[in-house]
Amino acid sequence: MRLSASIILMFISIPLHAQDIEWNDRKRLTFESFEGAQDPTRPDQKLALAFGLEVKVKKEDVRYLETFNAQVVSLFAPGQSWIEKGNKSALRFANLLFDLNEWRAREVRKRLAENQQRVIAGEGNMVYEDVKTEFDRYHQTVGSETDSGKNETGMMTWETRVQERLIALAEYCKKRK
Repeated sequence: MRLSASIILMFISIPLHAQDIEWNDRKRLTFESFEGAQDPTRPDQKLALAFGLEVKVKKEDVRYLETFNAQVVSLFAPGQSWIEKGNKSALRFANLLFDLNEWRAREVRKRLAENQQRVIAGEGNMVYEDVKTEFDRYHQTVGSETDSGKNETGMMTWETRVQERLIALAEYCKKRK
């Protein structure tokens, strides 16, 4: 998905790699988190991000789950992500989008729990696809309203909104507090 001429995003819905970084509210992405290379065909690129959700739900195991919190993991793929070193607005934007990806993970966990019978019936993918479609729109809106991290007012608005949603969905945090 493309938000601007200088930002490239990839959202992956399959298991990623062992070196991927799991979302953590106490540990933010840093410039050192990015290990990928800039696309040589895009010299204007400031940021390329790869986020994903790892969803581990076996139909036969679902009926015994109390929550889906440990079955859905929000991940960042360092080897597939690149940032212009020293670009603080791009780094701030990357962290906002990683938080948004965690919001998406919590929403998936919540909706899987609310639709456990559908998941048992083999319709878990439909529940996931509904959330994916909704969050694809959020990503576009965030990119537009923040000018890909360059609009301070937009950034503050979305950082607040995402944090409020993470708090509201705390019950669906991977590691409940």
